[in-house]
Amino acid sequence: MKINQKNEVVFLTFDQWEDRAKLVAVHSTRIGGVSENGFTSMNLGFARGDNQDRVHENYRRFSEGIEVPLEKLVLSDQWHHNEILEVEASHEGMGIFKTRNYHDVDGLFTTLKELPLVTFYADCVPIYFYDPVLEAIGMAHAGWRGTASQIVLDMLRLFQKKGSQIENIEVSIGPAVCQKCYQVDQKVIDAMDFNFAIDHIITYSEEEDRYYIDLKNINKEILVHAGVLKDKIEVTHHCTACEEELFFSHRRQGNHRGTQIGVMMIRE
Repeated sequence: MKINQKNEVVFLTFDQWEDRAKLVAVHSTRIGGVSENGFTSMNLGFARGDNQDRVHENYRRFSEGIEVPLEKLVLSDQWHHNEILEVEASHEGMGIFKTRNYHDVDGLFTTLKELPLVTFYADCVPIYFYDPVLEAIGMAHAGWRGTASQIVLDMLRLFQKKGSQIENIEVSIGPAVCQKCYQVDQKVIDAMDFNFAIDHIITYSEEEDRYYIDLKNINKEILVHAGVLKDKIEVTHHCTACEEELFFSHRRQGNHRGTQIGVMMIRE
């Protein structure tokens, strides 16, 4: 990934899409906003107790920095489920300026231009999908539950239903908690029941009786086994828990923390 700065706003973009002039695919950092204390400074989450006016100002600054229309943002409503919303023009502004008419949505998809999709993160895995032939985009939020239930497969099926060929789909996996920071118990390991082995991305500590798993690369494995080409999958090395100066982290900060967002849009 590449670190970018516009005015005071710092955001990340993906290497594989560097030359895609029509595609916006960015991930926010905690730098460049007006929030304070545990929300310092670019908090883009409304539900953690931050001052709402400050959050709105953060959105204004961020949208201006990445050059997307603020009034058209469509915000997800995440609850660790596999529900994916096909976003239409009627959804413009929902979650920020208008009340949502959808709930428990952890994925967004659209083929419409100039309609920015927004999903939320603070350790879970942001997964960006793009089909340059169909000109379709999608975003999925995958914590351990979304990873175990393979939300990425549901997104691929929706792309295919709309006319995508699997070999055309490109995927980028953004900043999330890394393996050495992500300790889990047996319940989580038992949930990771796939038709392929993931032993190489799980380690076990006898002393702690805990496992350490790599959610980013588990999702990559799911995508590859579904037919997405390896050379069309980018996985960032950035860790939200390790890199305190760049990211908010639920593992590191608990409930009193800010939130990053991912944004995708196809320009006219």
